[in-house]
Amino acid sequence: MKKLLLALVLASASVSSASACSLCIAHAWGGGIFGLGAQNLKPHTGIFGISTLGFTKSNESETPGVFEKEDFRQTSLEFSYGLGPRTLLRASLPTVDKRLTMGTDPAETASGLGDFSVGGSFQLPPKPEQKFLTAFSFDVKLPTGKNNAKDENGDRREEHLQLGSGSTDVIVGVAVTGEAQRSGDLWFGGLRQRVNGTNSEHFHYGNVTLYSAGYSHALSETSQAVLELNGRIADKDKLADGTHDDNSGGHLGYLSASYRRTLGPQLGLIATYQQPVLKQLHGTQDEKGLFTLSLTRGF
Repeated sequence: MKKLLLALVLASASVSSASACSLCIAHAWGGGIFGLGAQNLKPHTGIFGISTLGFTKSNESETPGVFEKEDFRQTSLEFSYGLGPRTLLRASLPTVDKRLTMGTDPAETASGLGDFSVGGSFQLPPKPEQKFLTAFSFDVKLPTGKNNAKDENGDRREEHLQLGSGSTDVIVGVAVTGEAQRSGDLWFGGLRQRVNGTNSEHFHYGNVTLYSAGYSHALSETSQAVLELNGRIADKDKLADGTHDDNSGGHLGYLSASYRRTLGPQLGLIATYQQPVLKQLHGTQDEKGLFTLSLTRGF
């Protein structure tokens, strides 16, 4: 259990303060489904980070035979703080850039602040003989992003051109992290459920189940390589008239690879690429790979 506690950034007299902080940065931030399970920070230590992600998706629009393509980019300010030996608080404030192309029409764009999220996790006290840790998480996404944007004619813009969802969403989950046979390596997994609210336009994004399972391999004292299978299973979106969008939702699984490196006593880098390997999407949809880059600073 001692090796596991060290790898999960818990206090240990056998690790220097610089080494402990390096481990904090290497493991603590990946954003969303890129985390490494039931990890925590030492009490009264924290991390500020900035992360950026981008992806492209397409689907058939409400007009049969007309496809819409969405290019999505997001840059987020992230914060994480070890409130106690088992409790972690976190928050995220994103800025969003969207580009939507409908058939042969000129592309439309939107950019600005997105939806703020806040939450935390609680790690169960481990028994001395345990080789793994377990944590439960709870997060809330608030409707801070603009959801009533209109075009030049005064008509409300398409839902995917709104900066926020306009709804309050709740995410609950459980995660585990365990020692691998090789010193410094970890296995991890997690399951989360996202329950979305309905916005003022009576639009409801489908609820989502998120899963992950992976392995972290220590390349050196300052770097790790992580291989992970993760994905989401989403319900169909519910439209304002009460019907469902047949070209939404489904199961999308990714094979993800990330590189995590300490850049200095308080600095860290995480680069991740997710490649879709399983597509069981409803209707006519397609999604491409997703790239995430995060820079962090501990305090």
